[in-house]
Amino acid sequence: MKVEITKGWFGAQKVRYGCPECSESLTSPLSDVGKTDFCPSCNVQFVVPGSHLLQALEAELDRVAEQARIRAEQERAERDRVAKANAESIREQSNAPVSNRNRNSENHDPISNAKQKKEETSQGYGYVYVMSNPSMPGIVKIGRSIDPNRRGSELQSTGVPTPFKIEYAAMVRDMSKVERELHERFASQRVNRNREFFNLPVDEAVNAVRRYEDSTSVGQSSLEGAASGLVACGIGCAVIAFGFMAFIFILAIIF
Repeated sequence: MKVEITKGWFGAQKVRYGCPECSESLTSPLSDVGKTDFCPSCNVQFVVPGSHLLQALEAELDRVAEQARIRAEQERAERDRVAKANAESIREQSNAPVSNRNRNSENHDPISNAKQKKEETSQGYGYVYVMSNPSMPGIVKIGRSIDPNRRGSELQSTGVPTPFKIEYAAMVRDMSKVERELHERFASQRVNRNREFFNLPVDEAVNAVRRYEDSTSVGQSSLEGAASGLVACGIGCAVIAFGFMAFIFILAIIF
């Protein structure tokens, strides 16, 4: 009977073989390979076989572990390379002369640039957003816009290989004020004082923006609730007026 390694209950590995004397099918824990045992049928003493299989199994496990280690090192090196390249790109753009920054701006369309500048100087309701980018791990962008989706599309450029993701956008009464307060709060984590990028976990940035939304925003649910209340009030008034007119009409017929 051939010797083979099998899995028992709960995934425990065992060695299966035949008794050298009576050929009875036997199984032993993998840890017993090379040790002395007895056959329960013929009571003959023997050494549990399978040393060569155990060595092959250990060699395969070592090979898989080494491949996983090499792959993890390659992935880490690639992430570091991308993060370093993006950080360098941000530094170059922020340190470039004003004329060059205008020429290499995130949006080359002059009409869109004019609209964006109008947004940035406007006061009143708007969105304060948190964006992330897979190419910049550990870095978030905190900014303001009337249309965060369009702003995210404008940020896509040749210097950033992956698109920005809107992690959260809060409607606030004064987006310029809220943005300024958030930038001051996280000033120590700012990548560059001329840019809106911060070394922050996404959750921390989102929670900070959400606190402003809770106290200053006009949410969609609030507007819908107010509208529903007005509709209900109007229907109630109409029912009361109709009932009163019917009562007057009945009195006029009786008397």
